[in-house]
Order: sequence, then C-alpha cells, then structure tokens
Amino acid sequence: MKARSYLALPLLLASLTALAAPGADAPFACRARMMHANPAMLHKHLEHEAAVLEIRPSQEALWDAYADASAAMLLAMPHHPQLAADAPIPAQPALTGAQHLQRMADHLHLMADKAATLAQAADHLEAALQPEQRRVFDRMIAMHGHCWRHMHPPMAMPPMH
Repeated sequence: MKARSYLALPLLLASLTALAAPGADAPFACRARMMHANPAMLHKHLEHEAAVLEIRPSQEALWDAYADASAAMLLAMPHHPQLAADAPIPAQPALTGAQHLQRMADHLHLMADKAATLAQAADHLEAALQPEQRRVFDRMIAMHGHCWRHMHPPMAMPPMH
C-alpha cells in the first residue's frame, strides 16, 4: 500500500502559517474556523463524505478510523476566529524568539503525528474501496484545505476532469 504522506506537508505548512500569523486567513482557516465554531458541522461534513463515497457496511470500520483521524487533525489546528477588516489583531503573549520557535516546533510535531495517523487511515481505507470510490476519495482528499465558498449547494464537489 502506498503511503499518503503527501497529505502531511500541506497540513503542516498551513498549521505553521496559522501559528505565525494568527489574524491571517491561512489555508485551512475557513474549514477549521467552521468546525471549531460548530463541532456538529464536522460530524455532518464527515457523514456527507461517507454518503458521497457510498461507504458499504464492510468498509465502515475503516471509514470510522479515517473520519476519527481526520477530525483529530482538523481540531488540532490552531483556531483563530475571523476578524472584521477594521478589527485590531488581538495581542499575543510575549514570547522570546526561542519560545516562539519551540511553540511552533511542538505544534508541528503534534500535527506530524496526526498527519501520519491520518495518512495511514487513508491508506487502509483506500485499499478497501472499489475503483469508483477510490476516484471520489482522491477528489475529496485533493479538495481538503480549499474553501469552496462560492459553490452551491454547501459541501459540493468540483466536477471531475
């Protein structure tokens, strides 16, 4: 089975960006904001993905492991509420340069562990999927981290090419 380690780098970079610029609308920020603000939305989103994939009873345990790892990864991302354009950026705790870098390193280690767990769960799930399910799953993975704000209905997926 091939490892999905390519998932880890964008997630780690997005996490680092969010730590470095708390007021910025970093990649993944819109999704993380939505899920932190309403955990029920995360559950609904994962249910929607399972329905789109047409998860079969024999695949449910692998889907549950993937969904749990995906939720854990997303909820571990820094959450920075979106600020109005004219709102001041909240004051950050006074950290020395070394403390700031250690904080980032600690968070990146946490995210790397979560990304490895997610990649392994995705690999196991993918191995159990039928070819059409795999194509849909690959599209879903490729979409993670993108805000499809202007798409209707909510949680719509872009067309396959």
